[in-house]
Amino acid sequence: MNEQKGVPLDAISKGRSLDEVLEEYMRIWDGARKSVTAPGKCKDEIFADTMKATVYRIYLLGVEDGMKEGQ
Repeated sequence: MNEQKGVPLDAISKGRSLDEVLEEYMRIWDGARKSVTAPGKCKDEIFADTMKATVYRIYLLGVEDGMKEGQ
C-alpha cells in the first residue's frame, strides 16, 4: 500500500504542462457539459455531473501520461 500523502512534484513534472492541463480541462468541460445536459435536469445536477465527468477524464489524462515511456 502507498503510505505517501499527496502527489510528488516529480510525478507532475513528467506529464503535461499546467497550461496544457488547463486547456484540456476547459475543452473537456465543454464536451462533458453538453453530454450531461438533458431536459428536466436542474443546474446543480448538470454542474455536478459535468464536474464528475471532467475530473475523471483529467485523471485518465494523468494515467495516460504515466504510461508513456521516455518522459
